[in-house]
Amino acid sequence: MALQTITIKEYLTRKGIEFRENGKELIIHCLFNGCDSDSRDTEAHLYFDAETGQYECKKCGEKGNLITLAKHFGDSIQEIALNPITHARNTRKSMKFDTELVETYHLALPAHIRQYLNNRGISNAVIDAHKLGWGKFYSKWWITIPIQD
Repeated sequence: MALQTITIKEYLTRKGIEFRENGKELIIHCLFNGCDSDSRDTEAHLYFDAETGQYECKKCGEKGNLITLAKHFGDSIQEIALNPITHARNTRKSMKFDTELVETYHLALPAHIRQYLNNRGISNAVIDAHKLGWGKFYSKWWITIPIQD
């Protein structure tokens, strides 16, 4: 599914950037390189296609689209998206897997889970030797099995 964004007209309005409409084009003073600093008030060189959001400065040659313009202003894709993608389901915390983390999960192993493992033929000696543990990932509790490379 392609990213659907607000229109370039709406974006410029949100940013408080004045533009002039001429047919299917929006015309403004160049936002890049200051090339319109020597232009008259009514003279501008940055042209936007009102339908596609693509732009080109006829003076300095800067080209792009709504996404590159948003990046130029430091705005995220989420700020111009019509249906922002929520990352709640896809967000992963970057974890550093080290002996301390393995030990933390091993110490968190509850007695009833240890008993569950014992009932399936995994002895306490194996549980302790291999540091099997207990942790919450993806909104559920899991038995953790550390892997050493």
